[in-house]
Amino acid sequence: MEAKRISIVSAVHDHPPDHQLWFQTLNSQTLPADLYEVIVVDALHQVDYQAALARFHAKAEARADISCHRVARGGRARALNRALELATGGIIIFLGDDFVPPPEFAEAHLQFHEAHPEAEAVGIGSGILDPTLRTPFSEWLEESGRLFGVPFRDDMTEVPEDFFYVGNASVKRELLERAGRFDERFRQHAWDDFEFGLRLRAAGMRAEFVPNARANHVHSITLHDRERDMRYAGAAAKIFMVDHPEDHRWLKTASRSFWRHGLCTIAARVRLVAGTDEALVHWWHTRLEAAFAAGYRRGV
Repeated sequence: MEAKRISIVSAVHDHPPDHQLWFQTLNSQTLPADLYEVIVVDALHQVDYQAALARFHAKAEARADISCHRVARGGRARALNRALELATGGIIIFLGDDFVPPPEFAEAHLQFHEAHPEAEAVGIGSGILDPTLRTPFSEWLEESGRLFGVPFRDDMTEVPEDFFYVGNASVKRELLERAGRFDERFRQHAWDDFEFGLRLRAAGMRAEFVPNARANHVHSITLHDRERDMRYAGAAAKIFMVDHPEDHRWLKTASRSFWRHGLCTIAARVRLVAGTDEALVHWWHTRLEAAFAAGYRRGV
């Protein structure tokens, strides 16, 4: 198998954008085709990605090396581990399947690593919500940092050195080998990359923002959808606490009783009568905290 310089890896989720558009953007990168590969791994079994790729190739010339693979049902961690097994690149770009990158995306990540040859340098690109899908709720999630862990904005210039996510990030294989693999006990798209980021940081990671690697986040986000994700996050937090019992940053929210969250939700609904932005944000915040606690109580 021919080794590539860049491997773009993606674990499919249940809200991908138009497959043909996504494959087209990956097929049309400005980086020479012989320098990168794209590996898509499906552990959900909801869409036939190989068939979708075949339909794309029937209409467009295959410039880039794109492959789709299906593994046993499981979470994102399982899919990413398989993708890493298949990847031949010395630099791995993690890309969410609801992130549509610009043509210069892969080249921007490569240029970052050429400028920062040390193994510990990790490149972080942003994922900004598509303007057609923006709502007051999704904008609050994005700008407050509740969506990915840090606020993403058009004018952002940096990220914390310890920040990592698998939406849009590039890591040298040497650092990945130090950190190990994703923990497959996490069976949803929740906290698997957070926990892995802690290990990357322990291995020396220093994350930096890569402005030209911004991607378009094509994903409609409703309060109902986010509550589901927060239940997944709560279940994942319970797994996380097994290995990190000293980390209590979420325990206050997770340990509240069902009745306490119920009373808080009623009070937040009453505040909505005021019709203020503050009351609406409080309502969202209360609903999401209750969902997180419910996931933590029930576990996987």
